[in-house]
Amino acid sequence: SDLTEPDATGYTPIHWAALTGNAEAVRQLASHGVNVNTTGLIGRTPLVMLCDLLDKGHCRIDKSKGVDTIEALLEAGADTEVTNKHGQRPLELACYNSQPHPESITQRMMETLIKHGAKTDITDARGNTLFHMAISSQNGTQVDDIGRVRLLAEHGLSPNTQNNLGEAPIMRAIKNGNANICEYLIKNGADLGLVTASGQTIFHCA
Repeated sequence: SDLTEPDATGYTPIHWAALTGNAEAVRQLASHGVNVNTTGLIGRTPLVMLCDLLDKGHCRIDKSKGVDTIEALLEAGADTEVTNKHGQRPLELACYNSQPHPESITQRMMETLIKHGAKTDITDARGNTLFHMAISSQNGTQVDDIGRVRLLAEHGLSPNTQNNLGEAPIMRAIKNGNANICEYLIKNGADLGLVTASGQTIFHCA
């Protein structure tokens, strides 16, 4: 059978390999020349699809296998800058992830993507940096995962970049009650004198 043809669901074999967390199948398909950046009929590459599913908690695979499969896709040349329909890159999805994965799993996702060239100096349509994303998840739940913030700081991200509303990462951490993250950002150069576009200081955020 054709290894590149999508089935009735719109998925190609390499999409199914990613969906089931089968890193070895990804490697085998890639070794036979299958394009790991195919979008099939679903409009998403296997990497974007897998990161999307892990982010939303829909993936029924072992989360560690999911990260192994992400690594296999990246080793085979998966593009880290392709986006989903909302314009989000795989690294953004990993930063935003609010699912109850062990902290180490989310960090491994991020580390793996960065190691394979994912850009860290990116912002979303609202001007949020990866710091903003790591501190506050998409669905508004509080994320107190200092490991993500530490990883981004180690890769040179500034804790003082403000989004379109003038909100700095530490302001978001204060609003969310992320005490550990606040302490870490202060120790790593967070400017406590920044003001938002509406004139709010960090003291208004508390």
